[in-house]
Amino acid sequence: MYAGYVREPYEEVVQYFQTDNWFRFHDMEGTPFSEETLQRWALWLNSPWSYSTEKYRIERNLSLKDNYTPAENFEQYPWRCYFEVVGYDCACAAVYGYGETPEEALMHCIAHEKHIQYTYNPKNISV
Repeated sequence: MYAGYVREPYEEVVQYFQTDNWFRFHDMEGTPFSEETLQRWALWLNSPWSYSTEKYRIERNLSLKDNYTPAENFEQYPWRCYFEVVGYDCACAAVYGYGETPEEALMHCIAHEKHIQYTYNPKNISV
């Protein structure tokens, strides 16, 4: 399932993170990410341009490819929440949470963001 994404400043390529357990992250082909890449993801999640560029969004768990068809884990998790941060120079990052209800998706999203920060940005560094 999708865990989140990051787009570095001045980059047009968005790097998507996937996971099966929220402890190991890989790309769309299953290649694990380096510790440095995960630290950059955590850094950008912790680096908003201002408080107005942070947002939570709760929505139905539809495919990220077309936003019309149900996602592969829709039966188990019909709701998805993401926390998105837009930083300097149009950098952006997000982390997802899933749940059976909108509230559960929000709680999982908050827990996942805290886990990523605690694990990959323990010194609470921001840009």
